[in-house]
Amino acid sequence: MVFFYSALRQVFWDIRNDSDALFHHYHVSLAGCRDLQILDLCVRRSRFRSTHFVGGLATALNIFGVSTFHSANIKNAGSRLFAPEKGGSYQVFETRPLHPTLIEYKSGCR
Repeated sequence: MVFFYSALRQVFWDIRNDSDALFHHYHVSLAGCRDLQILDLCVRRSRFRSTHFVGGLATALNIFGVSTFHSANIKNAGSRLFAPEKGGSYQVFETRPLHPTLIEYKSGCR
């Protein structure tokens, strides 16, 4: 329900695939979402840096000196739960309560 509430500002990194999946599987359109990956691209462009490709969150964090060791571990653990090519299944998102690793994977919190 929080995705429908446009007065609540939500910040994501690279929400393209998530937005696409939510719309096509559940007919959910996101409102009030901000994609920091686009902001990163704009900042790099304003500083005359390469903008041929959008960067990943880990790359952006490394530029600002933020450690991404924990983030990489959570990304790998989360993708093993849902990515079929890694032995996971998308059905894991239907299970309640949601697996704590998936909450951490999607929120970036610990």
